[in-house]
Amino acid sequence: MKFAVDKMLGRLAKWLRILGCDTLFDPYATQAAIVKQAAEEKRVFISRDSKLTKSSGIPELFIVQSERYQDQLREVVSRFRLDIHSKLFTRCTVCNEEILPVEKDTVRESLPEKSALNFDSFHQCPKCKRVYWGGTHTENTKRRLKEIFPELTGGELN
Repeated sequence: MKFAVDKMLGRLAKWLRILGCDTLFDPYATQAAIVKQAAEEKRVFISRDSKLTKSSGIPELFIVQSERYQDQLREVVSRFRLDIHSKLFTRCTVCNEEILPVEKDTVRESLPEKSALNFDSFHQCPKCKRVYWGGTHTENTKRRLKEIFPELTGGELN
């Protein structure tokens, strides 16, 4: 499932990426540009703009109701029956690319000293070069996901 998210929903976009969903988000693009790209790439366009309809030229449209990103995420996961486990932490939260495993030595200079000492498994975004590893941020993210989806936890979240 591929999504395009309008600029009102930046936090939702980030969390969809955390779940591993291919999520187009550009806070500087016009809504018309995002809608056009979404249609070309066969993405579901997600917005809070209740004035939008399928007659607006948007083939796949989903309007989230909530103002809170946690509830928006629940809405999207429920509506599209997304698996919150299988692709967790596989996309860059900044640029949406799939992250790739890398050797510690290739990213050591980008790491905080403590992380370089305490972790051996690293991933990197091939586009923006951001480095990811399973530190406290990962555990905090899993904790938040358990709070958002108490009925779905297990698997990767443990």
